[in-house]
Amino acid sequence: MKKTTLIIGITTLLMNFSVLAQNEPIEFGLKAGLNYSNLIIDDNIPAETNAKIGFHLGGFLSFKLTDNFRIKPELLFSTQNAEIEFSENINMGDPNDPVFGKRFKADIKQNLILLPIMADYYFSENFDLEFGPQFGFVINQDITDNNNDFSFGNDDYDKFEVALNVGAGFTFSENYRIGLRYNYGITERDNNKSSVLQFGLSYKL
Repeated sequence: MKKTTLIIGITTLLMNFSVLAQNEPIEFGLKAGLNYSNLIIDDNIPAETNAKIGFHLGGFLSFKLTDNFRIKPELLFSTQNAEIEFSENINMGDPNDPVFGKRFKADIKQNLILLPIMADYYFSENFDLEFGPQFGFVINQDITDNNNDFSFGNDDYDKFEVALNVGAGFTFSENYRIGLRYNYGITERDNNKSSVLQFGLSYKL
């Protein structure tokens, strides 16, 4: 029920933007770039994480509300990866368990569909700041133990995420914009939150 309400709310919001911007041209384009992603884990879990490189690609719409203010929804495919290393021995309760008393690392690879809804304020024709929420859905997840001694489940995991984005962009020609954006997960998925730095290039069609 909550997921249905969220989808209806997002659709209504985008329709309202379309009405507000009906007297202005709606711009659209493509974007792609790199992710530097990590996980912020629960304090009760004895582990450390390391960031890894991924990528994102997709498209965007831009609704011009005033000369300086725009609303820009995006639809992106994103790969977000991290490495987790347990920093203390793990007692599974069974001395015969293969990971009893061992330390291990694991690679976490996730593919997501992201829907950021950004508010862009242009201080000039070239420079803008952006802020807004992001809704994410994990398509699939793969966790691989680097020591080959522990089996992780890759099917039972939290799939929905809400995050906040903040960033800045520089438009260096009529059609091209480079941007730097940070997104922070405000909802937990499997006792961790996402932390992703994105560098992207946008092309207005």
